[in-house]
Amino acid sequence: MVGGRADVHRQHRLLFGRYVLSRVLGRRETTLAALAPIAAALTVIAGCHASPQAASSASPSQVELPFRGLVGPKGLAVDAAGDVYVINDGSSRLLKLPAGSDVSVGVPLTGLKDPLGLAVGTGGNVYVSDNSDNRVYELPAGANTPIELPFTGLKLPFGMAVDAAGDVYVTDYTPRVLKLPAGSNTPVELPFTGLKDPLGTAVNANGDVYVTDCDVPDGRDSRVLKLPAGSAAAVELPFNGLSCPKGVVVDSAGDVYVADVGGSVGRVFKLPAGSNTPVELSFPGLKTPLGIAVDAAGNVYVTDNTNNRVLKLPAK
Repeated sequence: MVGGRADVHRQHRLLFGRYVLSRVLGRRETTLAALAPIAAALTVIAGCHASPQAASSASPSQVELPFRGLVGPKGLAVDAAGDVYVINDGSSRLLKLPAGSDVSVGVPLTGLKDPLGLAVGTGGNVYVSDNSDNRVYELPAGANTPIELPFTGLKLPFGMAVDAAGDVYVTDYTPRVLKLPAGSNTPVELPFTGLKDPLGTAVNANGDVYVTDCDVPDGRDSRVLKLPAGSAAAVELPFNGLSCPKGVVVDSAGDVYVADVGGSVGRVFKLPAGSNTPVELSFPGLKTPLGIAVDAAGNVYVTDNTNNRVLKLPAK
């Protein structure tokens, strides 16, 4: 496809910084610069969007986690023990930083071509989407051999999530959001209509599913959607002024966190449960936040792709 949606998405991938994650070519390309920021009947919760508020000056300071040799970190997750997992694009490997340690270790998920999305279940099972290989893998806790999950017909899978029941969720370029119920061999397409480019996904304890939808090249229709459990229609959350939202995560209190990429500045927003006003969290120097996670204590973690680092913002 020339001059159409595929070309726009090729440009959109440049927003990842050092590497192009091309959904057209299915391979990495180097780039010298990042580009500028890039209709269904959806209901905006509680009325109009509100402009994000800046973080309080009393906010804690970010810290860089001791992952050594990172090149283009992407997907990110934290397990119940506080271990932090990150996908290292430079080696196409999954790394783990055990809680309290300053030395990361490799996770036995070998043979990956272009790992991107990442999730960790409550039992310690690890899930990874392989973007260019169009596959999703599960590494059971304590195992050394991954299992390919029966997601058939995937096209460049991106975001990953898993709920407490073991149901697995993935976004892809089609565009659609798929759910593989635990124990099933048949994925189900969730009723997210009018999607442009679904990227990150998350699920809360109630089974509500969240998706970031990036509109390129201008971001005018970029949004964050929520599909309540059992509902046939998604609702739009009141995030305003997003450029290209990537990762999304929700904590146990129902607060929603979004990593947004636009131009040379990356931002992270938090929408407190029951609020219509997102708050911008303080991550100085952030450029291309892709993955995002939050632990049980409320600490927020972000991969900064272009700056080759993983950041942690301690809870207040």
